Amino acid sequence: MTGASLPFGADAVLMKEYTVVDGDIIKVFKGAKPGDNIRYLGEDVSQGQLVLKGGKVIGPAGIGMLAALGRPLVRVASRPVVAVLVTGDELVGVNEKLVAGKIRDVNSYTLLSQINWKA
Repeated sequence: MTGASLPFGADAVLMKEYTVVDGDIIKVFKGAKPGDNIRYLGEDVSQGQLVLKGGKVIGPAGIGMLAALGRPLVRVASRPVVAVLVTGDELVGVNEKLVAGKIRDVNSYTLLSQINWKA
């Protein structure tokens, strides 16, 4: 069993990938020496160790770490809701014909792109 405690007296783990079960017989194709395939308590994370830094996006690896630590719920900040309001009589859309006294609405595209960049 992956991650299970070892029985008393066991000093190594045989990888299932190197064995074949044939009825009551287990055929071993690659042996193990003492200490092989064993992870010791605290080897992945030490007590008190910082595992996720505040203010960062929690990605797949962070989710996996939280699961390994038995933390199904964590406090996070929600993404803000942002609205962009562009005003001005001189503005025309990017698809509209540009005429004298008018300029294209560049700010709404620029601001929305900045808001959504790596959101």
